[in-house]
Parts: sequence; structure tokens; C-alpha cells
Amino acid sequence: MVSSWICFLVVLLLVGGLSVWRAASLFLRQRRQQQISRLEFYYKRLQAVVDGLLKQADEIDQQQKYLPQQAAAESSRRLGRCCHNLVALSESLALINNQIKERDVRGSADTLVKCCRIAAHARRELGAVRNAGGIEDSRMSDL
Repeated sequence: MVSSWICFLVVLLLVGGLSVWRAASLFLRQRRQQQISRLEFYYKRLQAVVDGLLKQADEIDQQQKYLPQQAAAESSRRLGRCCHNLVALSESLALINNQIKERDVRGSADTLVKCCRIAAHARRELGAVRNAGGIEDSRMSDL
């Protein structure tokens, strides 16, 4: 009699444990999928920002051709450094995409944060180059 109760309790604990395990596993899978979805959204947004910054850098480069040579020299160096950072940033977008496809949440989040910092710095540099050269652009505030 006692052994049947013990068997019953063991079976009850196993069934209850399995259902808790299944619920926890489902919760963790859903949470990871939400994180991946958010990272994909941030990746697409960063990609659009980088494209906009590259277009602005190209516009500034084209407009600098019409500036006096003394005014264009310093801003040309700043623009060159900024463009170098933007090219490196656009190349790192492929790394972020691969990390997201591999479902590396932590790695892709870290890389996204670093790239966002670089993009913010590049935006400030482009604004400084634009202001130093007296080049006007109404779209600068859009990013």
C-alpha cells in the first residue's frame, strides 16, 4: 500500500516536473525569438541610417569642390576620416546580419551598440564638416 502511494507520488512529480519544464522551455524560446525580432528591426534601422550618412558624405564631398582651397583642406581631412569610419561601419553591418542569422543575441546586440555609437559620431562629424564649410542641408536634422 505504501509503495503504491510512493509510486503514485513519483509519477505525479515527474508529470508535474515535465509540464513545468515544457512551460519554461516555451517561455525561453518565445523570449529569444522576441529578442531576435528586435535585433532585426534595429539592424534594418541602422542600415537605413548608415545609407543616409553615406549619401550625406557624398553630397558634402561634391559640394566641397566649390569651396576655396583653404577652407576645404581641413574639412576634407575630417570628411576623409568620417568616410573611413562610415565604410567600416557599412562593412560591419554584414557581421551583424550574420550574427542575427546565427541567433547570437549577445554578440549582435554588442556589435549593434558599437555601430550605433560610430554612426552617432559620424553624424556629428558630418555636421561639423558641413558647418565649417558653410554648406547648408535641411535634411541633416532628419537622422
